[in-house]
Amino acid sequence: MKKITFLLVAVLVLCFVIPNTFAQNVKGVLAGINMANVSGDDADALTDPSNLMGIAGGLFMVKPLNDNMGFRAELLYSQNGVLYDDIDPIISQMVFGGAVEEMKMKITYLAVPLLLQYGIGTEGSIQPIILAGPYVAFKLSATQEADGEEDDLEDVKSMDYGVVLGGGIVINNKFEITARYIMGLNDIPDEDADVEIKNKTIQILAGIRL
Repeated sequence: MKKITFLLVAVLVLCFVIPNTFAQNVKGVLAGINMANVSGDDADALTDPSNLMGIAGGLFMVKPLNDNMGFRAELLYSQNGVLYDDIDPIISQMVFGGAVEEMKMKITYLAVPLLLQYGIGTEGSIQPIILAGPYVAFKLSATQEADGEEDDLEDVKSMDYGVVLGGGIVINNKFEITARYIMGLNDIPDEDADVEIKNKTIQILAGIRL
């Protein structure tokens, strides 16, 4: 797994540091927010899950395939997870052994979306774009915070994967804003936990093309 992560990072970094080889490609930086949550049969085991706000950011590169279509690779630091509040006292006693009103599960990933980007042709300075494709993400850390006390989560899988769907606009071929719905297809806990919970995230990113 570490070799795969290193290879993906190395390829994307090379795309930025060797300008002559990749001169025809579009490159840039991204930064934005995640509204992270979870789905699955056991997502509401404690109470209804709420969005957990996090940050996301990193690098992107677009290789043109034709006048409208391009292959887009990104390398993103992404904060995911879920917020559980208003936990039922009986459930809290069973799960935590005491009264806990709020619990946050925080997972950070190094995410690698591999997307097709389609630009809708316009004559003005604003071009709409559509994004779609898979992603793979590698866990950097995982913690559980309950009433201010934070502990490491050991039973979280080291890798996540899923699909990305979204769109946005490119302004003057220099700036871009995109919104994505990210649907995880891999359960977050290890198989031994026998719990079905997957990541789902609404992500908003602003980018500058370099």
